[in-house]
Amino acid sequence: MTIDELGRRFTVHQNIALSISKLIPSFIADTQFSDVLTIFNHYKDDLQSDDGSVHKAEFDTWKFSILRIEENKRLNTINETLKMIQPIKAFFVMYLHTNYETFTEPLPGDPLQYLNEAV
Repeated sequence: MTIDELGRRFTVHQNIALSISKLIPSFIADTQFSDVLTIFNHYKDDLQSDDGSVHKAEFDTWKFSILRIEENKRLNTINETLKMIQPIKAFFVMYLHTNYETFTEPLPGDPLQYLNEAV
């Protein structure tokens, strides 16, 4: 691998990191879907859907929910944001497990504990 190739690789990952940072609640107000489209394209193999309209709807829902929070109470870091969405993730994992039996192993712990702690 040459220095130029390595430089290009870091540039791509730096741009993705910058795009991800635009999803942090304190920075999302001025973010448009086109600003984060590179994230969806880069991680397309890891997403449940490759439908751009689904991605746009998810982005719009996230942005709408964040804009309902007072500006001075919006989270500022990726770690805070990930902690905030953990109960949401736990809820959907539990919902899918209960309603669709898509998992072959039991869920670790009680996903409802995360929801109760968040409330």
